[in-house]
Amino acid sequence: MSFGKEAAPLPPKSALWTSLLLFIPAFLAGLFFFNFIGLLLALPFFEWDINRLLMATASPSGNDRLGLLVMQGVIAVGSFLLVPAWFMARFDADKNLYQQTLAGIRQPTPPIFWLIAIGIVLFALPMIAWAVKWNEGWQFPAFLAEFEKWAQAKEADLKRLTLLLVDFQSVGELLLGIFVIAVIPGIGEEWLFRGFLQQRFQQLFGNPHVAVWVAAIIFSAFHLQFYGFVPRTILGAVFGYLFIFTGNLAVPMLAHFFNNAYTVLLMYAYNQKWIAFNIEDSPEIPVVMAAASALLVGGTLAWLRQLKN
Repeated sequence: MSFGKEAAPLPPKSALWTSLLLFIPAFLAGLFFFNFIGLLLALPFFEWDINRLLMATASPSGNDRLGLLVMQGVIAVGSFLLVPAWFMARFDADKNLYQQTLAGIRQPTPPIFWLIAIGIVLFALPMIAWAVKWNEGWQFPAFLAEFEKWAQAKEADLKRLTLLLVDFQSVGELLLGIFVIAVIPGIGEEWLFRGFLQQRFQQLFGNPHVAVWVAAIIFSAFHLQFYGFVPRTILGAVFGYLFIFTGNLAVPMLAHFFNNAYTVLLMYAYNQKWIAFNIEDSPEIPVVMAAASALLVGGTLAWLRQLKN
């Protein structure tokens, strides 16, 4: 979708809906395929023992870190970047969307936009931290008790896996971790959720705000962390507005990378005992501070929109 320029005529909405529905099995097939490729490429780290590798995916230990990082990186590159880009270029009803997205990435972007994107991620930290604490406190009615148990168990499993993956024992492991946890998701997830889904929802609904929030909700739900659903949705929406207000997918890619890399580096610094603050400990954020953070983010996004215009 072109921003700030006359867009090419769109195919009928029925064709756009059909493409979106066809993308779902294509994405799932790609996810399955790249899971298989990831397993194969991770095997050397497990001395070619497939049973040990499968056990590591269910109950990982520190010795499994490198293999799991490699596997995660392969799955993310294939599923989030290659599959959506391949589908958009070859099979999508709107053949212009792929080329326009690439053209937007290649267009010259004022350096101030990059600084604003990083600043917005930093400004959003109190708001996100407050949302994390609020979301963690959710309780469900009795008839959803089984779902609550599943969500809590899933959250605990993912937290254990995250802590293991970022417990880097060398600078080399740290650099690999930043590449897998920050660079690849920053590029791949933004291409999928903002570059394809958000733009498609804007074509279908004709409302950029609806497109931003629908894509953000799907982005959050895909991570299967219910107790982080709200803050991740907010963050996804921030990335979505960065895309809309700049027309350049590289801007939310940078913001996404910075957000993840900032977290990884803080966790590494804590593990190395360079700092006493553990980012995994959700701090109590006053509502006033969270509200000020939200206003600052909103105001900065509005300023960015004015700069673009």
